[in-house]
Amino acid sequence: ANGSCALGAGRGDVRCHACSSCAPGEYLSAFCPGSGGSDASACAPCTSSCPPGRSLSGECSGAGTRDAVTCRVCPAGTYAPTNASRACVPCPAGTRSSEGAAGCEPCAAGEYAPEGSAACLSCAQWGCSGVPGYGSVCT
Repeated sequence: ANGSCALGAGRGDVRCHACSSCAPGEYLSAFCPGSGGSDASACAPCTSSCPPGRSLSGECSGAGTRDAVTCRVCPAGTYAPTNASRACVPCPAGTRSSEGAAGCEPCAAGEYAPEGSAACLSCAQWGCSGVPGYGSVCT
């Protein structure tokens, strides 16, 4: 039948849609057998979550033939706390992170780091004495 789906285990395993397009958040993964203008397509969901420490990158409009969403590793100095993070967040001042972090680690006593830092520096190296807001950390 037109628009029928026969990719193995049965219709419940694959959703078929007319017009060779999919809903937003999906991509065209395979064509199902059909006939003429009512051929249908098998749609698969695009990536919607990444492990913490990675952010979702890209969009799926429903018109593509591949999953356009990827998981990007957060660079050092940033973090992605949840599976659905759309961006890596800079670590707050006074904390640091390595690449792929799910959270930030506080600097040790006598150390400080500006926002988005990959490493903490000793107060002597950073020279933060006299900088408003940092005096109590570095004295």
